Amino acid sequence: MLNVDIVSNKKRKRCGRIFRFKNFGEEGYPVMFRGAFRENVNALLEYANLESNVGIGMPMWSFQLEVHHQPPLHILLFVIEESIEASLNRHCKHCQYVGWGNNFICNKKYHFVLPSKEALANCNSCEGCCNDSLTRMNNGKSKLIEFQGHMMHGVFHSNGFGHLLCVNGLEMGSNLAGNQIMEFWNRLCYGLQARFVHFSCSSIHQICSN
Repeated sequence: MLNVDIVSNKKRKRCGRIFRFKNFGEEGYPVMFRGAFRENVNALLEYANLESNVGIGMPMWSFQLEVHHQPPLHILLFVIEESIEASLNRHCKHCQYVGWGNNFICNKKYHFVLPSKEALANCNSCEGCCNDSLTRMNNGKSKLIEFQGHMMHGVFHSNGFGHLLCVNGLEMGSNLAGNQIMEFWNRLCYGLQARFVHFSCSSIHQICSN
């Protein structure tokens, strides 16, 4: 079961910093991105809240992001580190699809997830009642990163190659418009100094519809 408080903003205000969504990922906010991709990821995670006892078999960090101050609106960014040992398939199907299949196999992936309302509700309400719930493991792989309906889900390999897997804006019940999510993703890519980023067909369709 995913034992992480993902709803209570009051608790998080006491134990972690709140970052402005519209500036997150810019140079100097929250960190100066001066190294290679992996160094920049590690530097960014120094400012994150390490989620303990999450029970998904992979390290996970979180940032609380303020979208509006009045009325107050906060969302969460999860960063999940997936090692090659935890992957169901050592070869990335997205890399193979876009012709990157000849790249060296990386030992880690970093999933950047803005969870949807549905994902948060499922995480918060599940008490280990079903085998296919969001918080169960499947051969070491978290259901959180398999869930299809997040506001945003992007993944980077440790070599700086990445994929934007989904974007779901206002029409899909999100708190954010598609262009806001894309601006956020672009800041992450630029700040972390990602090398190449692929946009899936489904993510492009979802962006255009918002």
